[in-house]
Amino acid sequence: MFPINFLRFRARPPSPGLPPENVIDAYFDPTTGKIIARNNRGEAVSFDGAGGASSTADLTTSDGSADAAAGKLGEYFEVVRENGLSLTDSTEANVTSVALTAGDWDVSGSITFIGTGATSTERSTSISRTSAGFEYAVVDGRPTTTENFQQSVTPPVQRMRLSAPATIYLVGYSAFSAGTITATGRITARRVR
Repeated sequence: MFPINFLRFRARPPSPGLPPENVIDAYFDPTTGKIIARNNRGEAVSFDGAGGASSTADLTTSDGSADAAAGKLGEYFEVVRENGLSLTDSTEANVTSVALTAGDWDVSGSITFIGTGATSTERSTSISRTSAGFEYAVVDGRPTTTENFQQSVTPPVQRMRLSAPATIYLVGYSAFSAGTITATGRITARRVR
C-alpha cells in the first residue's frame, strides 16, 4: 500500500526491453517534514531547489507553524502600506516595495485607491523592477465622477527571475483632477525555485 500524498514521476517512456529506471516514487514524510523519493531499484533520490538531483534540504516542508527559511523553497515576504500615499495627478509612485534575494519568485500585489472629492479617469497598478515605473501594468479606466470613492486594482502575479538581489516595486498611478487620491497597498513574494 502506498502512503498518503504519494506521487509517481516518469521522466520519459521506458525503452522496450529495458527496465524503467527513470521512474521515481515520492511521498511526504510528516515525521521529518521532507519529501522522500526512491527510484524503482529502491535507491534514494533527492532534489535541489532548481529541480536537479542533489539534496532534500531545499524541499523541506512545514506543518504551518513556521515560515520557510531564507533561501529555501517557499520563502515568503509581505509588505503592507496602511497609511495612504498621496498621489500626484498623472505621475507613477511607489506605493510599497519588497527587497528580494537572487532566485525565482512569484510576486503579487494590490493597490486601493481612495478618492476624496476627485474626478479620476484612470487608475493603474504595476509590479516592476523599475522604481516609479511601469513594467507589468493593469489599467482600470472606469471614470469616477467628483465624489468620494475607494477602489482596488490588482495586477496579475508576475514571475521575477533574479540573478542578483533586487527591489521589486508596487507602483500606482492615477489621472485625476480636483480633490485628492491616496493609495494603500500590499506586495507579496514567494520563492518558487
